[in-house]
Amino acid sequence: MDTPSTEKLIAAVVTWVVEQGSYVTKTKLLKLLYLFDIEYYRVHRQTFTGFSWKFFHLAVYSDSDRNERSRFSRSQDALD
Repeated sequence: MDTPSTEKLIAAVVTWVVEQGSYVTKTKLLKLLYLFDIEYYRVHRQTFTGFSWKFFHLAVYSDSDRNERSRFSRSQDALD
């Protein structure tokens, strides 16, 4: 789902991880978004990202995150 709120969340997560001295992979970003959505869902009874989460071999996955991740990757490449 392409929403400004999701874009801001992704930027905030990446910024926070980097400030902690770590780095962000696509897998790590997806897992952190999933954990955020779990906590958000507990309070609001809907996901923040709007992603439709699926479980695949002990990992989470969302078809809707593909567009978001590729667009985010392109925007990061433009910054480099």
